Amino acid sequence: MLILWVKTSLNNKRKIPNIKLMMKKLLPAALAIITAVPAFSFGVEALKKSDSPRSFNARTNALKLKASNKVSSTRSDVPESVDFSYSGPLSSAYNLTGVAKADTVYLAFEIPAETANLYAGDEVTSLNITTGAYVQNGRYINLVKNVTIFTAETKDKLTYLQDATLGGDAFTEYSVKLDNPIKIEANKPLILGYKFAVPNSQAYYIPVDEMPTSVEYGALVGKKKNGSENSAEWLDAFASIYGTICMGCTIVGENYPKNGASIFDMSGPMFAELGKEFTYQFLIQGNGVSTTTLEIVSTIGESAPNTHLVELPAPLTYNEPTIVALPLQCDQEADAVNMKFEITKVNGEPNVSLRNTIEGAIECWSKDKVFPRVNLIEEGTGTWCGYCPRGIVMMDYAAEEYPELFAGAALHSGDQMSTPTVNAVLNKLFKGYPSAVINRVYTLEYIENAEIDAYAMSYGTLPAHIGFDSVEGVVDEDGNIKVDVVVKSGFDIENTLDRYRLAFYLTQDGMGPYDQANNYAGGRLGEMGGWENKANPAKDTYYNEVARYLAGGFTGFTNSLPTAFKAGETYNYSTSFPTKTVSAKEFNLIAFIVDNQTKEIANAKKVAVTNPYYSGVTEVAGDADVVARKFYDISGVEVKEPANGIYIVRTTYSDGTVKTAKAVVK
Repeated sequence: MLILWVKTSLNNKRKIPNIKLMMKKLLPAALAIITAVPAFSFGVEALKKSDSPRSFNARTNALKLKASNKVSSTRSDVPESVDFSYSGPLSSAYNLTGVAKADTVYLAFEIPAETANLYAGDEVTSLNITTGAYVQNGRYINLVKNVTIFTAETKDKLTYLQDATLGGDAFTEYSVKLDNPIKIEANKPLILGYKFAVPNSQAYYIPVDEMPTSVEYGALVGKKKNGSENSAEWLDAFASIYGTICMGCTIVGENYPKNGASIFDMSGPMFAELGKEFTYQFLIQGNGVSTTTLEIVSTIGESAPNTHLVELPAPLTYNEPTIVALPLQCDQEADAVNMKFEITKVNGEPNVSLRNTIEGAIECWSKDKVFPRVNLIEEGTGTWCGYCPRGIVMMDYAAEEYPELFAGAALHSGDQMSTPTVNAVLNKLFKGYPSAVINRVYTLEYIENAEIDAYAMSYGTLPAHIGFDSVEGVVDEDGNIKVDVVVKSGFDIENTLDRYRLAFYLTQDGMGPYDQANNYAGGRLGEMGGWENKANPAKDTYYNEVARYLAGGFTGFTNSLPTAFKAGETYNYSTSFPTKTVSAKEFNLIAFIVDNQTKEIANAKKVAVTNPYYSGVTEVAGDADVVARKFYDISGVEVKEPANGIYIVRTTYSDGTVKTAKAVVK
């Protein structure tokens, strides 16, 4: 189904609403739809339509918007027309790589014979095409305007119907009215689509719902080299990786399915306590003229299938969505218990929808075998980066709203707060700024608060199999911190290959003041946590969670954890490292466990540390004389003869007071 329906001529259009995106990662990997992923010759790159992630409910709202904007949708037994498609709401767009200028791209969907029987005798009156996008001068446009509509029974033999011209707006649905409507015949498949010549190698992004599915009928993608006499080369599995193409057709007639419902998405916890009830929500859409009851069969692990009879509060019309919640229970202890959900019957009759099944997995453990998880956010940032206030807002939000769930480390690059020990992390994790990743496996693609909320919703209850009993840090008079940790596991774990290691961050709050580049000044990019009201650059900015030292490097200290963990036993580890890069009496110590097999942070713990030997900044009396002045570079190392650059200047006065300040030496 497309976002909006347009039942008039070719040039009529409707802008797809600016709904927030839901990234695939917001439906966590353990819950993602499980499908085979065959290799193919095309590569793809993602282009996101929006700056924001979309929540599960936003998918429902988008589908409701589609239903409410459908001109001919009524609650009568036989609607005037229906708009057929396998697609959910537009979520992303993917660029076909491996194609050059003037190559031909084919996009289509198929109504298979068994589905055609449900519409036999009706006519396809238009092809509804949602345009892709090309980025030009900071905005999305559509360069693919000249297309050719085709139909076929098989992909090997296409019949070209007519040429059409689309508008220049990206992510917009254009309804191409067919000069000669196509009659749907019983027991006969029907392929509908369009082809176009690629304007340039990066000019077209295929709009998709980004909900992977085993129903490949909605995503037929092909290509042909310019000048080739061969037929198109078709991909084997596009929908199972990237989702369904946002396109479809309008069908007019009197034969519509009565008992159909699709299942598009599901949302629920990633962890369930063994033997305890939990709830999952499912995004359902009616594919019949009136849906009153659903029969959904759930299979959780090795347990016998369970049938859920759902009575809807009001009948669903064709294309209308709803959310169904099911009570579930897991009785199998494992880190990946398979789950399968299938809408088997609608209105007491077999479900005719092809998109009737969704699968996933969940962790299921006894509560006494797991530990609360603290998630490490590593952010790449810099005072020179005009978009980095976005990261500052997000990191502050995570710290304020979820202090028990997240530990943050802001890794500065190329500015006064840079420190060499974090360079390996910057180089491995980040390609641009601002960037952020949680536990080194979950990329925050948009760097905004909604992603933090979405992560907390999906992963907030996910425990860890290994954790900390205690973390302590004590600073001595030489400026070194002695760290002692006690680690515990709920399961027997083999660590003979040094898979699990410990590493530590020292982070500091209130660093500054420094000038921060601010592209959000003046509000031209919208609201950004108050930065729209600041100047560019924003002077006298103070920074929190600044990473001042990384001990153990990217992979952690070798042999810092035992070769094997026994369930319930504790293990001690001690180390020490300098704190000279920390310029505060109070700072933070973050201990974290690196899983070098999965590249994931298995768990973390943040504690506050006090340096009793730190001599902080004090106010200087106006009539005191300067006794001594020392210069330190931005990493805290004393410089005897400073050259041009920015330094920390420590000045001692005749009355015994000391002042520390930033200075530019020329």
